[in-house]
Amino acid sequence: MTQFILIGLGGALGAMARYGLQYVIQQRSGLLFPLGTLIVNLIGCFFIGFIMEIAEIRSAFNPQIRLFITVGLLGGFTTFSAFGYESILMMRTMEFYFSIFYIAGSIVGGLALVLLGQTLARLL
Repeated sequence: MTQFILIGLGGALGAMARYGLQYVIQQRSGLLFPLGTLIVNLIGCFFIGFIMEIAEIRSAFNPQIRLFITVGLLGGFTTFSAFGYESILMMRTMEFYFSIFYIAGSIVGGLALVLLGQTLARLL
């Protein structure tokens, strides 16, 4: 039960941080391009790589803190960070073909399902 609470708290904090940072960046840029979202996703990728590497090399975090930070905080901040980390992890563990499938499936499949969702919504 404690794990769910930690993940929930981290997720709430991550979501608020994402919204705040994305909003400020987007407002200041004045662009139609989603620069805020891009920057948030890139920041999340950096931090999940950094934190997981520190956790592995130095055993820096206990499992509950790791869940709070990675699944909760960074998960609320951006799920793209998990995608990036899992893709690299698969490549490192010699699961190259699985990583290619995962990357292509996530990008192509994700875009296709956004279009499908939009199409179905228009039909209702």
